[in-house]
Amino acid sequence: MSLFKILKDIIFGNTEETNSVKNNSEGFTIQVNYPEPPSREIPSLELNLKGIKKSKNGLYPHEILILDYASSYKMNESPNQGFWLYRYGVEDTKVILDKLYRSGFLIEASIKESLSKETVNTLEHILKKYNLKMTGRKNELLERISSEIPENDLKEYVPVRSYALTDLGKEELASNEYVMYIHKKSIDDLDIWSLNKLINKEPKMNYRDKLWGYLNTKGLKYFSKKEFGMYRNIRLQMVNFLIEEEKYVGAIPFLGEVIAIDLNECAMDSFAMDYYIENNLKMIFPYEESIYKLTPNTISLGNEIIQKSNISNEEAKKIMLEYLDKVNLELNIFSKKECIDIFLFEKDGDTDQAKNIYENTIKKYVNKASKNLLK
Repeated sequence: MSLFKILKDIIFGNTEETNSVKNNSEGFTIQVNYPEPPSREIPSLELNLKGIKKSKNGLYPHEILILDYASSYKMNESPNQGFWLYRYGVEDTKVILDKLYRSGFLIEASIKESLSKETVNTLEHILKKYNLKMTGRKNELLERISSEIPENDLKEYVPVRSYALTDLGKEELASNEYVMYIHKKSIDDLDIWSLNKLINKEPKMNYRDKLWGYLNTKGLKYFSKKEFGMYRNIRLQMVNFLIEEEKYVGAIPFLGEVIAIDLNECAMDSFAMDYYIENNLKMIFPYEESIYKLTPNTISLGNEIIQKSNISNEEAKKIMLEYLDKVNLELNIFSKKECIDIFLFEKDGDTDQAKNIYENTIKKYVNKASKNLLK
């Protein structure tokens, strides 16, 4: 082993299991101690369950979530997805699956239901054995197998069945949609435990109404503390929340806030902002190099909302400006109108017009800086 290789291992890390690097020809050994990878903290299921209210049918939130996943598992397996342990503290998912089975939430799936969990390769193998057409999408392969091959002949291909929901299991999931929703979504610091506590507080209402109230309250707290980055993130979550409910026109005012905050420094007073701009013109202007630009995701999201609202750019602009007039955001680079115009120009691919706004704004600040120097 060359000295270069040894030094490389020391600096960049050795991918081999050993912590010792030895050079026999040179007759020396270098001991390289690699740090242990950081261990992930496992949450305490027992602690998380404190203060949690069971469902009408007696299940905790993590049990409802496992019920939702159950149909993707075979009855003899112990699911080992890391999130069960590292997100929810569930060490043995199989124990809970067995409980759900005994309690009547799950049953053994039929042979054809179990086949739907098999791979396309397995389905093609079955079709080939029976000299049946092997082309098509998975649903088409399953349909062909179901219609052409007797169920008893298929037993050998599914020696272990998957789980299937009973009517009770389906009712449980339908009554507790909040569990699956918050598991898949990232909404502030909420999880299945905190949302369970939230929806069980008075006044009782639909979980989505509770979530909306939570987001609005959290946003106002951030606004009052002038934590506009966090406020902006909450507003964006509210935009996406309304899109889920297909309330596209209702999402437009909040989108306007996101746009205005992204294009400004809302937490600085006018004196501090003047100083900041004068000393950081190259970061703000020109348009191509500015750190104050809308992300492609924001532009794409806004385009989707306006299209699905079935309204014109001018109508969307009016809605956003009227709402921004009511919100006391300290916009200190671009005005409200300039922010919305930049968004609309970028949405429509008219970057030249967007550049003009940046150029006119830099002239304004350069002129202001020149006047300050003459004082």
